[in-house]
Amino acid sequence: IMTEAVKTVDADASADTAWNELSENGIHHLVVTKNGKVRGVISERDLGGSRGALLRKDATVSDLMTPRAV
Repeated sequence: IMTEAVKTVDADASADTAWNELSENGIHHLVVTKNGKVRGVISERDLGGSRGALLRKDATVSDLMTPRAV
C-alpha cells in the first residue's frame, strides 16, 4: 500500500538526516531528490538499519542510496 504524501530527502543531506526522517515518521523508504528531480530511493537497509551508525557516519544520502527509481 502506497501513500500519496511521499516523503523526500535531498541527495546532499546527511545519511543521519535520512535515518532520522525514517525513524520519526515510522516509514521504511524515502524518495531522493536533487534540484527537484527524482534521483533514487533510500531505505532503512541502505542506511544500515538500527545498527548502522558507523555506516551513516560522514556519509551523504547519495553515497548510500539506490540510484535508480522505477
